[in-house]
Amino acid sequence: MADIKIQPKKPSSISYILYALAAVAIIFLIIRSLTAPSNPVQTSTVTVDTSKVAGSVNEFAGFLNDTSRTRMDNEQSPQYTSYGLHLLSAALGATATRDAANDNNIIQQSTRLQQLSDSIQNNWSPVEKSGRIKNAFMTAANLMNSIQAKKYPKLKGQAEIVMKSAGAIDPRQEVRNQGPKVKQFFQQSAALLQGMVKKSRPEEAGR
Repeated sequence: MADIKIQPKKPSSISYILYALAAVAIIFLIIRSLTAPSNPVQTSTVTVDTSKVAGSVNEFAGFLNDTSRTRMDNEQSPQYTSYGLHLLSAALGATATRDAANDNNIIQQSTRLQQLSDSIQNNWSPVEKSGRIKNAFMTAANLMNSIQAKKYPKLKGQAEIVMKSAGAIDPRQEVRNQGPKVKQFFQQSAALLQGMVKKSRPEEAGR
């Protein structure tokens, strides 16, 4: 009886194509897994709109330019100094949150200024000496300098002027006797904050 030889069946051309496609798919998946970016760590960031910062800065500047107040409400009065510091603290707090929300040093300075402002506003004496005021003014000036150094290098000159103005307050004198120095510090602070608002706008970036 004759032997029957069975020839192995050769793969068809379709099989070769399928094998090739499978190989390409495997190579693609390997390359993709090697080049895929790792999952970034998500951090929560507190943001403050520039218009909100501008609003608080304008409120502070508007208080300084208000000519409707009586003489006793002007810079010689404790109320003027107390409320002006309150508005300055609010404007600086908004600016610090917008420009340096992740900078612990700046946020701590902002918190400290708010505490000093609240203490002065809630516990005020008509014959208040200027020690607490100078401390609060120096804290505000340091905060403005920190924000300026971080975000606004071209405003260095104005920040230095604010610091010098804060240092001019005599802690041995009553606040009501240093009205012009208080007003000067407020006005220079307002000018610096307005400069920061202006430079934070997209059209002013880099100028």
